[in-house]
Amino acid sequence: MRNLWIALAVSITVNLLCMYVNYQTYQETHYLKWASRNHCGESTIEFAPGWEAVHTYAMLPEDRDLHRLSFAPASLAFSVMTLMLAGCAVLAKLSTGEPLKDFLLLFLGCIAILFSYWAVTELWDEFL
Repeated sequence: MRNLWIALAVSITVNLLCMYVNYQTYQETHYLKWASRNHCGESTIEFAPGWEAVHTYAMLPEDRDLHRLSFAPASLAFSVMTLMLAGCAVLAKLSTGEPLKDFLLLFLGCIAILFSYWAVTELWDEFL
């Protein structure tokens, strides 16, 4: 049961950190940094844990682009639960028995995976 609470705490922490990074990036550029994008004809929809951004592009010279960011609680809940279950599975195998040490190791592992995914996607976009 303790592993469940540790995994939940790590999951919430990582998701809130990602939401903050995405929000700050949206304020600067009107796009989410870590998001899945759906490109349609004159619009793009971005999905990220806790956020949904819709971009509608102008088709006429007198129109202007519209950007909208909204909170998406369903995607946040799904992301928290998914990361929590993965964390529970990892802690079931690799728990040290010390809650603070387990929290830090799981948190650092999640951050390492997140940044390595970001680096691979950046390199993928750069070279292909």
